[in-house]
Amino acid sequence: MKDINSLNKVILVGRVGKKPELRYSAQSQRPVARFTLATNEVYFNRNTNEKIQRTEWHKVYMWGPLAEFASEYLTIGRLILVEGKLRSREWQD
Repeated sequence: MKDINSLNKVILVGRVGKKPELRYSAQSQRPVARFTLATNEVYFNRNTNEKIQRTEWHKVYMWGPLAEFASEYLTIGRLILVEGKLRSREWQD
């Protein structure tokens, strides 16, 4: 049964921090591109009367033809909009 009250959707608008790195998956040879994306948040601290800028870095993965497109056309500093879903992973060091 589907849970219709649930949604996993992310929209990021930011600048490319690293040129996409194109690889191919081991089993299916499907193209995968990965790169970083910087989003900025500017807010005003009323206590100190200063403007504060905070940058958040995101790891972005693209698959299939979109990965090949990203690898060819995205450059460092380019402003882009990315829409997708959020996934978290667990790992041990």
